[in-house]
Amino acid sequence: MLYEIRDGEGQTTPTAYIFESESTGSRTIISHQLIPQLKTSEVTSLLFTHFFPKATFMSHAYDDMLSRVYNAHSSFYPSWIHFEGRECFMVEGVIDHFTGRREYKQAPCVISVEFEAYGRPGLDRLMGMCDVAFVAEGYMKAYLEDVGKTSWDGNEADKEYMVKLFTSLVKRTVKRRATAFVTIGSKGAYAVRFNNGSVEMRHIPAPNIQPSEIIETTGAGDTFIGAAIYALGYKRLDAVKAARIAVNVASKKCMQIGYNGLGDLADGFGVLESDDPFATPRADMSPEPPVIRPMDGLL
Repeated sequence: MLYEIRDGEGQTTPTAYIFESESTGSRTIISHQLIPQLKTSEVTSLLFTHFFPKATFMSHAYDDMLSRVYNAHSSFYPSWIHFEGRECFMVEGVIDHFTGRREYKQAPCVISVEFEAYGRPGLDRLMGMCDVAFVAEGYMKAYLEDVGKTSWDGNEADKEYMVKLFTSLVKRTVKRRATAFVTIGSKGAYAVRFNNGSVEMRHIPAPNIQPSEIIETTGAGDTFIGAAIYALGYKRLDAVKAARIAVNVASKKCMQIGYNGLGDLADGFGVLESDDPFATPRADMSPEPPVIRPMDGLL
């Protein structure tokens, strides 16, 4: 099965090809990006033009695009910035520049990073620079195999063991009060909180969905991240409840093509915060989410 992703309606050149196996569900994504990657200096210029008071509005090819989203003459400071985990050295430079600014020191925002493909140059360094880490099952597996700790056989008991082993190793690297979400496919996800060397983790099982109900899994990981950021950053919920919402929204994504209704307060997030039949029982965890200011800006 072949999917083509195009950058907007009427575009003739795909930006990515996705090959999906109908028998195993595995996917291979081939990017077709004709636009050169931004440099660290270009990204910081774009960010600070729109986020910080008295920033100079620079003439740049991307300014028109951003000005449609943000009012360039009315600066605001973001509460949360998320990085996909690609072009990692550029991301590291942006984070260094951002956290070194006076505005950040006065009112820190949350920085999150997605850890999906193990082995990307510089990605491991970002683990110690983010407040919230979104760790994919494949990244965790490759990390543990690389350090020679274990091999993966896929059963549920081993997944819990591997999450414990993974978090026990990365706790030496992460920030002292970091939060992590480790996704484990059809088995749900783990909410993890690091606290000065100790680790708390809770398993959030996925809803019981029949194989015949699974229609499209492409984009479920991004849906999980978006829902978790919404729950933690906008609704200011704890990590366990955020993971529950994210697991449920991502599960609903797998039952449909596209994203219609997932972000709607009436049919998507709003339902999941009440007595949704998909909802899983809440597990207790020390209620100390990342310190987040009211979300007036989200990137």
